[in-house]
This record gives sequence, structure tokens and C-alpha cells, in this order.
Amino acid sequence: MKKNRNFFLTVLAVVLIFLVCFGLFKFASRYVYFYVCPEEFLKNGGVKNIDVNYKILSGMFSVFPPMFCPAVKDFLKNQKNDEGLRALTLSCLPFLPSKYNHCVLEIETEYLNSTDTSDRPIAAQAIGFMGQNATPQLISAWKNGNDFLFKMQVAYSMLRIDDRSFIPVLESDIESDSKEAVIASVVLYEMTSDEKYKNRIFEILRNGSHDNRGLAIVFIGGIDDKKLIPFLKQALKDKDEKLRATAEKNMNSINSSSKFEIQGVPTQNLR
Repeated sequence: MKKNRNFFLTVLAVVLIFLVCFGLFKFASRYVYFYVCPEEFLKNGGVKNIDVNYKILSGMFSVFPPMFCPAVKDFLKNQKNDEGLRALTLSCLPFLPSKYNHCVLEIETEYLNSTDTSDRPIAAQAIGFMGQNATPQLISAWKNGNDFLFKMQVAYSMLRIDDRSFIPVLESDIESDSKEAVIASVVLYEMTSDEKYKNRIFEILRNGSHDNRGLAIVFIGGIDDKKLIPFLKQALKDKDEKLRATAEKNMNSINSSSKFEIQGVPTQNLR
């Protein structure tokens, strides 16, 4: 009788522990964005009770560190969760403490290779803040991507990381008349300052198709580097009024910038 009672109590304890852990996990996977995303971003989105939830989640992940990665994955995969919060969480993951790097790289790589066209550019942009650990993933994404808007984000991330192993990968695309050639030429010039890439960009702006000229102007506008201003000055001579206006706007933006920066997601976690 005593053995049966002890067995029952043991089973009950195990069940209770399981239910508590399951409940904690469901809470963490539902509200993990409070831990990942900067407070000011959440405030701008109208999110309430930020500080309280952050402290709760911070305590949970301190006591149960292995819970973090599964909780993030579950939150991102749950289509019932707010789309904007899922996107924000995916973009902010790289700015967490380095102890999460392995988990974050795994998650960003998964979404970088996703078939969901809305997730891929976010992951491509975010992974650029993970340094050279993300180099193989970006090379693969450039080679296998078939959407030039996605490749633009991949290229911006290549510039952030500035790994020389990107150069031969990009060089294989510059001789064509494709949109990839436009992007690759700008990235290669930004990384190397080589005259042959400079000449290639001027050739695109002078004699390229309307779409390629526009792409060059827009892509250059996402890089706050004054050495690119001569290209925008050339674009001010474009026969298309809208392209001239875009070039002027981008040139003014670069001139007003105080430092080199690739525009996009935040450069640090405000936590």
C-alpha cells in the first residue's frame, strides 16, 4: 500500500512538473519578443507592460537557458502571432548577448533559406550583423537566390561583414546585364575601390537600361558613403526625371550623414 502511494505521489509530481514547465514554455514562446526586442521599438508599436514582461522573461531564461531557442522558434512559426512582432523579433535577434549566437545563427539561416518571400529579406538583413560566422550563409543565399530584392539585402549584409571571400562570388556576375550585375558592381567597388568596378558603375549609369540605372541609384542610396557621390552626380544627368530626383535625394542624404553606415535595422540592442 505504501509503495503504491509513493508511486502515485511520484507520478503526480512528475505530471505537475511537466505541466509547470509546459506552462512556462508556452508563456515564453508567446511573449519572447519582450526579451528580444528593444523597448523603444515595442513602445512605438503600442505594446504595453514592457518592463514587467521583460523582467519575467529575463528571469525565466536565466533559470532555464535551454528554453530560449525553442521559445523563439515556436513564436516565429506560430502564424497566429502578430506578423509585425514576428518580423521585429527576427530582425532583432542578432543583437542579443553573444551566448545566444549559435541559436540565433541557426534561426536566421533557417529563415534565410525559407520559401516565404516575406521572411527571407528580413533574415538576409539581420544576419549581416553576425559577422564572418554568417559568410557561408550569405554566399549560398547570393548564389541560390532568384529575387533581386532579396539579393539587395544579401548584398548589404555582405558590405556590413566585409569579408574578402565575397569578392570572387560577386565577380562571377558583373559581366552580364542583369540586376545582380548592378548590385555586385557597387558592392565590389565599395569593398575594393578598384577602378574597373568604378568604370562599370559609370557605364551602367550612362548606358544601362532604365531599370538597371534606377536600381544602381536606389542601391547606392542605401549606403551612406561619400565616395559613392560621384555616381549620383552622374545620375543627375539621367534623361528620366524621376531617376534624377531619386539621385538628388540620395545624394543629399549621404551628404548629411556624419559617418559610413548601411541603412536598415538598428546597429545595437538597446537593452
